[in-house]
Amino acid sequence: MHEYRTNRRTWTRIGLSLLAVGVVGGLAYAAIPGANGVIQGCYDNGGNLKVVNGLPCPKGTAPLQWNQQGVKGDKGDTGATGAQGPAGQREVFFSEKITNFDLDNNFNTVVSIFLPAGRYVVEGAIELHNNTNTVRPFVCKIGSGVSLVHFLPPFHAVSFRMTSAINELDFVDVPFQCADSLGNNSGIVATGGTLLATKVDSINGG
Repeated sequence: MHEYRTNRRTWTRIGLSLLAVGVVGGLAYAAIPGANGVIQGCYDNGGNLKVVNGLPCPKGTAPLQWNQQGVKGDKGDTGATGAQGPAGQREVFFSEKITNFDLDNNFNTVVSIFLPAGRYVVEGAIELHNNTNTVRPFVCKIGSGVSLVHFLPPFHAVSFRMTSAINELDFVDVPFQCADSLGNNSGIVATGGTLLATKVDSINGG
């Protein structure tokens, strides 16, 4: 009869070898799914499936493979149209002038506004005073437009307002002008005016 003795160094080597096998086995088991995203499985005749970390399958079972991520689905239907957003802010220009002079039968500029090229709706207001005891007719215009004749009662003041459409291809100084229709001996005094120009997309469908 032979007696086998194993020293401490031998047992240490055996323990380290078993530990290494366990680590490798753990790493192999952790490789599910594989690097390419494929999952391996084996199933038997009863439909029982077992995930494995590699093929071939054990005897009596058949292999089955599938991807961790399925194929890309069809494109979904187009969503409903969203609500219309609020209108953006428009460019607005403003000018004001305080003055004091008598009108005559020529068009006198009370206030003007400098506008870049574009289409505008321009609103103007002029303060007029009739310092005579007679009715005084007057006309006013914004830019090249002309208003109808208006009448200012004796010793009466009015804030005359009008609106005009401006369509300019270049930078332009737009004046707000008034004239006394009776002649040079006017009793109408202009004391100031304002102009407010709002840029628009089109004027009268233009």
